[in-house]
Amino acid sequence: MASPRPTLDDLKLTIVQWIAAEQDAALVRHPVPGRDGDLWQSLGRHATWFRLRGIAAGIDAAKSLNELQKKFLDGKPATFVSDVATAAHVTQVLIRSMEVLELAGKPERFEYTFTLQEYTPAPEPPKPPPEPPKPLIAPADTGKLIVQVEVEDRPDFDANQITVRVDGKTTPGAALAKQLITHDGNIWTEEVFPPGDYTVEAQANIPEEAHGLEAVTVQAGQTATVQILLKAGGAIAKAFVVHFRFDNAFVEPNARPVLKGVASHAQKHPDEKLLIVGHTDLAGSPEYNQSLAERRARAVYAFLTYQQDNNAAVAEWDQLRQRRPGGQLPSVHDNWGTLEYQKILQDLDLYKMQIHGTDDDATKNAVKAFQQQKGIPATGVVDSNTWGALIRAYLELSNNLGVDAARFFPNGPGQVVKWLGCGEQDPVLNTQDAWRPNRRVECLFVRAEKIPTQVPEPDTFQLPTSQGQWNLGPGNPNQRNSFSTRTQPESGKWLIRPAEPKTIVAKGRITLVDGQPYANANYVLVASDGEYMDGERPNGPQRGTPLSGATQADGTFAYPDNPKNVGVFRLDVGGPFFSWLAEEDATKSKGLNVWKRLDGTSEFNVVLQPQQQGITLHDIFGKVRANTEVTIDFPVATPPQSQQQVATDTNGTFQLQIATPLAEVDITYASNEGGDELSRRYFLDPRDLQTDAGVHARLHNLGYNAGANAESAEFKEAVLAFQAAQGLDTTGEVDNPTRDRLQAVFIGAEPIDSLQTLPPRIISEDELLADGPPRD
Repeated sequence: MASPRPTLDDLKLTIVQWIAAEQDAALVRHPVPGRDGDLWQSLGRHATWFRLRGIAAGIDAAKSLNELQKKFLDGKPATFVSDVATAAHVTQVLIRSMEVLELAGKPERFEYTFTLQEYTPAPEPPKPPPEPPKPLIAPADTGKLIVQVEVEDRPDFDANQITVRVDGKTTPGAALAKQLITHDGNIWTEEVFPPGDYTVEAQANIPEEAHGLEAVTVQAGQTATVQILLKAGGAIAKAFVVHFRFDNAFVEPNARPVLKGVASHAQKHPDEKLLIVGHTDLAGSPEYNQSLAERRARAVYAFLTYQQDNNAAVAEWDQLRQRRPGGQLPSVHDNWGTLEYQKILQDLDLYKMQIHGTDDDATKNAVKAFQQQKGIPATGVVDSNTWGALIRAYLELSNNLGVDAARFFPNGPGQVVKWLGCGEQDPVLNTQDAWRPNRRVECLFVRAEKIPTQVPEPDTFQLPTSQGQWNLGPGNPNQRNSFSTRTQPESGKWLIRPAEPKTIVAKGRITLVDGQPYANANYVLVASDGEYMDGERPNGPQRGTPLSGATQADGTFAYPDNPKNVGVFRLDVGGPFFSWLAEEDATKSKGLNVWKRLDGTSEFNVVLQPQQQGITLHDIFGKVRANTEVTIDFPVATPPQSQQQVATDTNGTFQLQIATPLAEVDITYASNEGGDELSRRYFLDPRDLQTDAGVHARLHNLGYNAGANAESAEFKEAVLAFQAAQGLDTTGEVDNPTRDRLQAVFIGAEPIDSLQTLPPRIISEDELLADGPPRD
């Protein structure tokens, strides 16, 4: 193949008479001191030079030469193609000199001489260094979370094989579940993270599965750091726990928020499966306790799956409530009676009195009211039809707690493991005494596809009718908890940990409805782990019943030496009271039992309303009305309460009998002897004194015209009048001295001045001009 014809840009060098190239290496000589000879360092080569002479001819030769002249004058490179250039790896040249002569008598023929130098582009100027990233400024209402994960005995473990998840609730109470992505080595950092209480879980395969779980609280403007150590062993089972009375499988109303948490967790963690496991304490025979543990698990399963199959759930509970023939084992019957249906009626807002298990008149009336609601003959007797309706109504209150069957572990084709029972084989505390934390059902969430060990068939699996075939056996009936451990990770076993491992100190305050502290009051506090905080009777005829605590002189209680996990606590107050949380009002009261989820952000503060409440009657001028007939109506009572006729004593006080928690009643009395009747609202629950609503209610009850609410114009006038009557600074503002004196007057510790005269006020010139001159 012929060599390409030399060209310089578009000029074809058809007749080249002479061409030469110069190329030399770039060497630097380095003498070696004290030795013969030198060292030469190669710096590559210098630019190649070309010199050529020839004749250009043709129509386009003049045009091409003109273009080359422009590049010569502008110092721009031209493309050069020739055998010589190819050998030297040259493609572009600069024209260093250029001579062109037009040959006389020979049109369009030009003699040229070029000196060319290899073109080496100038290096690009160095790019300025990138601006350093601006520091991330987190909003003031967020925090920072740092998670450090270590693998036991594996400091070089690849952190990319570790999964870190955060699950919990933000400070406003919103649920949050997130997998952390950003990490540097074994440290995961979230620069902006919402404040709240969380559980951090880390997981890896090393090659066995390893898990770690720790609690952390993130606060606004602060950095929260948590360290997790991964140990080889089975998966972590996160436990939600429901507790039970001694020898009982009834799921009590205060368990509802726990099971709501179970349903919520199931919905938000589709990669986890659920196993429901019942347990007992060690009081009783192993055979009896095995049936009892399974009854508890069955009750919880029905509660959680009512939404999916309400008829099956009701049928299960209907079996549980029935009487058990003496000595019959195994058995699904749990001997429910008056105590259980009193709790159901109370949760349905039909029974507000003390839960005592006695079928008294108040209980019969509540049963009749329920029967009337459901179209059942109102006999007051809880027969089979009434039991079925009570169970359905009770479970219906949690109709939004549905857990789908796909969330449970498989029991062979087309079947699931609904529940298991471990009897007394897996106590939290190994004691023969009655101990409430052992009486429980654990709802375990695990990232696994099957139970890791064989499991024996439950004793009541075929009761009351066949439940199908058990496919997980045979297993060892003496090791029904073989799939789990509670202390250290073990290969092939789940490590059970609380779903919310954060611990808090339980504390709170009990006050009467008028704001006075309830000093030296007996109460029972049940912790999130089921423990009676002041103990229980370990044995004897009353074993398993709680011991009472007592409030301090200021109505407070606290347990700094016995911290507990975050969860639902229950407070039972002895005596003829109705109770409710201080942040709520009387309409939320269920009776004597109050429960609240404690997470360390608030205290367990409870308000009590006596079932017989003394009221001092003040007329609209603040005067105490002694020996006055009074009619009391209950416009908002549920169930309805009959009108009462009473009379005040010489101190102006009468006793009001309250059959249900009430925030207010209507009282009617004669304005004066033989005069018209006056009717006005009286606040039985005057609310928190630290709020304007609490000040308004107290002023109103003392007879001041405080208007419809604390936003009315009359309210400020009433505050001024009270301050004037009590010798306080008449500012019209509700300051601390005003609150303190108002409470003292309200509870009778200080007298009330009936003169509600406003302080003198200077009339401005504008008011005088607007109203005109004074009139005689």
